[in-house]
Amino acid sequence: MKKFIITLIAYTLNLTVFSQPIFKVQPIAGNINTDNQEFGPSLSSDGQELYFYSKRNNTNFTDLYISIKSNDKWSDPIELKDLNSPFDDQSPFIIENKNRKSIFFSSNRDGSAEFILPNGKIGVSRDIYYSDFRQNKWTKPKLLSAVINTSDIEENPFLSGNTLFFTRYPFGQVKKAKIYSSNFDGKNWSLPAP
Repeated sequence: MKKFIITLIAYTLNLTVFSQPIFKVQPIAGNINTDNQEFGPSLSSDGQELYFYSKRNNTNFTDLYISIKSNDKWSDPIELKDLNSPFDDQSPFIIENKNRKSIFFSSNRDGSAEFILPNGKIGVSRDIYYSDFRQNKWTKPKLLSAVINTSDIEENPFLSGNTLFFTRYPFGQVKKAKIYSSNFDGKNWSLPAP
């Protein structure tokens, strides 16, 4: 009987410790998902604001959007016009610290690094920008340091503490994409390392 009880306890512990929860993956309900493409979700710390980017409104470029959760339902997405440009704006990452809210995102807007393509045309890189939310509106997006932004494509920013992680690759060569990190010392970003 003692052996049976020990075996039963071991079996029960095995089920409890090693069992995997079952999740059902499905699209978010509401009007967030469309026949277009939705990418790069970033959730506020309270889980009530969903930031993402999408190609909508019959444009050739992607824009940043927000949807707000109320009574377990997501609102219709609202375009973040203070942040969007006439070019691609994408990969939002929302940061909230105490009384401050900021967003990092990538864009190939005017001001991004330019370079000459092999065919002689001018190419525009995708660079990382940031903006702060002050007095109920987003400040004008600012380009991060030239240490971060180069003539390569920089996108998919993610900030953890004082460390920024992001993707970098040469224009048109996604297969060469690498994840880089850079530390902020309060004044400057360190040289990014893969």
